[in-house]
Amino acid sequence: MTDTPDTQAIRPCTRTKTAAYRRAAIQTLCHLVLLILLSSCAHGPRSTESPDFKEFIRANYHHDKLRSLERFLKIHKVHGVVATQELLQQGTDWRANGLPRYAFPPREHWSQMVATLDVLKNLLIPKIGPVKVVSGFRTAPYNLAAGGAPRSRHLTFSALDVVPVRNIDTRTLHRQLWAVFHEHGERVKLGLGIYSGNRFHIDTGGHRAW
Repeated sequence: MTDTPDTQAIRPCTRTKTAAYRRAAIQTLCHLVLLILLSSCAHGPRSTESPDFKEFIRANYHHDKLRSLERFLKIHKVHGVVATQELLQQGTDWRANGLPRYAFPPREHWSQMVATLDVLKNLLIPKIGPVKVVSGFRTAPYNLAAGGAPRSRHLTFSALDVVPVRNIDTRTLHRQLWAVFHEHGERVKLGLGIYSGNRFHIDTGGHRAW
């Protein structure tokens, strides 16, 4: 069949449109990939589970409890604010006191951590950047060995001792913490403890500071 002048004109036009569609499809795909990457980083960096944490979960048959806790945190939109592993770390001196590094909080205490993570997510991290938890839930024996208060909020899974991930001047850090405490502390029942260096304590069990 011999091409007519009309069909000869249509074919280049069709090829041009096809190329344009392909470019548009590639651009859309790139945008989707970028959105996925940004979404995965929305709550800051997550720590990879360490071998000793995996062993703690395995040895104590906590797989189902860990999945339930993470599902609970996702429902309340605070999963990934910090690594779940860090929430279960009792402290940094576990070797010295001969007690387990990790402990699992009772189910009835989970809801108390939501408000504390919400404060981290919405009030503190925007000011000071991502944080690392160095002490989360504690058992009574660990709290006693660590010199914690008898009614420490760590015992009820509502307190966290944290340090900033990024290098921040101590004076600047303290200024930011006190600013949040004075502006929002009463409303969110913020308990704030300032320790040596860049370590600090937060809970949502009552408006107070030390």
